[in-house]
Amino acid sequence: MAYVFDSWLLLGAGFGGGVFGSMLANALAAGARDAAHARSAGEAGFLFGWVFWGAAAWILNFGILQGMTGASLGKMIFKLRVVQVGGSPIGVPLAFGRSAAQVLSILPCWLGYAPILWSARRQGLHDLVCGTVVIRKDARYPEEAPLSPNLLLPLQARKDAGSQTPKDQDPSQPRAA
Repeated sequence: MAYVFDSWLLLGAGFGGGVFGSMLANALAAGARDAAHARSAGEAGFLFGWVFWGAAAWILNFGILQGMTGASLGKMIFKLRVVQVGGSPIGVPLAFGRSAAQVLSILPCWLGYAPILWSARRQGLHDLVCGTVVIRKDARYPEEAPLSPNLLLPLQARKDAGSQTPKDQDPSQPRAA
């Protein structure tokens, strides 16, 4: 829901900027020779305002704010934050990277959000790519948590079994299978 709120926020910022840009362009084109020139100036102003203010809102919300505080405005409202898998803050560069990586989750018909349903950490594709996880604001994220039972438990079980040697076995001798 936080992402939906943030999307509406960006949409509103872009639309508001577009309206402002259109009004400004129409005011500047008031002395135009004909209505066609004034109308095209208004359309260009709307497009420029939409892109400029939408991009500014994206940079501020998803890049700077989320990078510095760990939460976008939507995540703040829903009391969530983004951290690196180890629990450390993500920082501005990784916040921009995570936001850009959401294209991977969105483009194939939103299928990049499907891993949230079965992964242990509830990570989308963009979180898996960037090594981030969304947690509750007040939660303390453990330093080492299993990634996904489906993927890593067999490897972890083998690693744990290999690291424990029986007391009566000489570590220099090969183990019996």
